[in-house]
Amino acid sequence: MKHAVKNPTRSYRPTGTAFVNQWSYFFTSDPWFTWGDVMLMARDPAVKYGLKLLRSPYAKVKIKDIKARPAVARYIETTWTTFMRHSLPKLLNNYFKWGRAPGGVEWEWDTKTETLKLQTVRAIEPLDAMAQVWRDGPKKNQFAGFTLHDMEVKTVIGKPYAFWFSGFNEWGQFCDEPRVACAFAPWLEKTAPMGLRASRRLHNWTKAVGITVVRHPDGMVKQPDGTEIPAENKALQNGAALQNGTIIAMSSAYNEGGNGYKWDVDQRPSAGDGKYLGEAIKDADNEIWVAMGIPPEIVRSGDTGSGYSGRAIPMETWLAGADEMSGMINSEFRHQVLEPGMKNSFGRVDYDG
Repeated sequence: MKHAVKNPTRSYRPTGTAFVNQWSYFFTSDPWFTWGDVMLMARDPAVKYGLKLLRSPYAKVKIKDIKARPAVARYIETTWTTFMRHSLPKLLNNYFKWGRAPGGVEWEWDTKTETLKLQTVRAIEPLDAMAQVWRDGPKKNQFAGFTLHDMEVKTVIGKPYAFWFSGFNEWGQFCDEPRVACAFAPWLEKTAPMGLRASRRLHNWTKAVGITVVRHPDGMVKQPDGTEIPAENKALQNGAALQNGTIIAMSSAYNEGGNGYKWDVDQRPSAGDGKYLGEAIKDADNEIWVAMGIPPEIVRSGDTGSGYSGRAIPMETWLAGADEMSGMINSEFRHQVLEPGMKNSFGRVDYDG
């Protein structure tokens, strides 16, 4: 006798915590993150490098030990390889920036093998897609597809042509907390108009060169053309010339007291070397990488030339997180891409693994 299996939480739809994140801005001093900041952050070298590091572990993921008939095993391996090599990098790039990665699954019929062959899972701009769920039935509140807004044309994309990945869904049923959102505060501290970069630029403009003091006699001085100008004006000309690296000639006559020249130059070093600003920017970059989930030890390992010596724990922790994410990606790939393709190719899902 078969027992009826009930899954009462199958139709559960989480309320999400996005509103909690929004209200938290009123109780803390953290800056307000918006979707308009994503592309600005993506231009930052530290953020761009962090996004590359987040994607890098998945390039080495392989599939093995497929327990299925030879034809099915070849189909699984080919579909998986196409997805991992050609589609996943762009999807992950969107996921880490936007917290979600919608994709358009594109197929073609292979007349040689009589199977539905995966061409690509085309990355869709997250702001152009809105996830849709089943209204009722056994799949109530589960992913059904998405609406695509392309040049004011609204298109409904359903299975088996719709793919959606949103990781832990921390901001709602179909949106995770973007990695760049976590790094927004240190990024803004570094790049704001009065931030660390601007302060370093201002320092280089005002403090990079020293102070030049030109002492001059009172009265007027004669120019080579015979005209006379105040000695103070001539001193300013000489000082500007020295700041620009020009060689100048000055009189060797002594002053009335005989204890110094009438004309003299005193060049004083810069008030500060600005190294503390460079260190502050490096600290901000470290905070960005930590917020994105990347241990700074991994990023800085190349500075010493010692590989990952002494950094085994951060490295293993980071790879464990990547392995966790890989499992979720594999699950969504199976349900949204592989199994629909197998049903249309072989009539059933016939594999174990």
